[in-house]
Amino acid sequence: TMTTGDSELIAVDMGNSRISCGRFKSGILLKSWFYPLAEVEAAAQELGTSSCHRIAVCSVVPLAHEKLKQKLLALGKQVCEIRSGDASMLAGVYDTMGADRIANAIAARRLYGHNSAAISIDAGTATTLTAVNRGGEFAGGFITLGLGKSIALLHQAGAQLPLAGMKPIVDRELCFDTESAILSGTLLGQVGMIEYWVRLAKRRLAGESVVIATGGWSEMISRHSNVFDVCDPFLTLKGVYLIALEEGNRAGRV
Repeated sequence: TMTTGDSELIAVDMGNSRISCGRFKSGILLKSWFYPLAEVEAAAQELGTSSCHRIAVCSVVPLAHEKLKQKLLALGKQVCEIRSGDASMLAGVYDTMGADRIANAIAARRLYGHNSAAISIDAGTATTLTAVNRGGEFAGGFITLGLGKSIALLHQAGAQLPLAGMKPIVDRELCFDTESAILSGTLLGQVGMIEYWVRLAKRRLAGESVVIATGGWSEMISRHSNVFDVCDPFLTLKGVYLIALEEGNRAGRV
C-alpha cells in the first residue's frame, strides 16, 4: 500500500516527450494531468500557483528540469528533487541511471511486489526494463527505442514508408499493405522483445517476481501480451511520491 499520512504533494515526472503530474494526499492519487515537454514554462506557472506547497520532481531532461525548478522556487514552492545518486530506497543503482527508472522500481516493489522481486516495463519514448530483487537491490535492466519513436523513424528513414497513424491492431496475421505492416510489425516487435526481456530478467531474479507495465504505450502493448501482471500508467508518479515522502519523513518535514 502507499505510505499514509496527511502529506499532500504534487509529483512531477519530466520525460522526453511530456511532463506528467499527479496530486497526492494521504497516499491517494487525487488527479493527474499532462503537459507537452515544450510547455515547461506554462507547466511551471500553473504548478507554482497551485495551492499545494510541496512539489517532487523526477526528470530525465536536465535543462527543462532546471528551468522548472528555478521557477517553482521563485514562486515559493518547496521542491524535492528525485535524483539517482540520492536514492536510499533502492540499493545498487549506478550514477547515471534515470530517476524515473528508480521511481518505477520502488513503486513496483512496494505497491505490487509486496517487497519481493519486481520487474517494471516503461513503454514511453524509450522502452525500458528495470528489475529489483527481493532484497531491494537493483538487479539490472534494458533500454531501447520506444514504440512511437520507432514508427516515426521508419517513416523518416524510408522515402516510401507512410507515417502510420497509431491504431490498435486486431490480430497477429501477416499484413498485405505497408501501413498495417509497419504498425503490426513494430508493435509486435516490441511485444516479442519485451517478452524475451522478461524471460531473461525472471531467470536472473530466480523466484517469484511481479511484472508491471507503465508509460504512454503500456496499455496498447499490454493488450497484445499476457506477460504483465499489472498495467499501471501512473507507476512513475507513485514512485516519485513514495521517494519524496520517505525523504520528507527522514528530514522531519511530514
